[in-house]
Amino acid sequence: MADEIYHWNVNGLKCKQSINYVGKIKQISSILENSSTLLVNIQETHIPSEKELPNFVNTYKLLFNFIKSYSTSGDVFSGILVGIRKTENIIFSEVLENGRLLYIKTKNNASDTTKHIFSIYCNPSDPIKQKSFNSQTQG
Repeated sequence: MADEIYHWNVNGLKCKQSINYVGKIKQISSILENSSTLLVNIQETHIPSEKELPNFVNTYKLLFNFIKSYSTSGDVFSGILVGIRKTENIIFSEVLENGRLLYIKTKNNASDTTKHIFSIYCNPSDPIKQKSFNSQTQG
């Protein structure tokens, strides 16, 4: 199957000492190695800066563009990392809210098809924040 899209709330990629860290990295790497993967949307990374990104970002940067929205000191459980296969040209990307809301506009290199991608990560028990995100994506 072509153009597969993966979404995963990883519940943290920052702590390399975590018992689940290696398994998460192996799983993400296997998704990125799959030639049919178009997009990987990884949420709740807990990553606050470029220097704490996992090695797979460098390993697969020849195949994928990685768009990042980091967690902040006031919201350490946030963070978004989106990998988009380089068959898509990134026209525009914008962090609408750090670690919580990311917008990406792409155009396919072969078909000229445009895609508008929103990565929204919010607490399901916070309807006010959900409505705020929804109104930001409507504009």
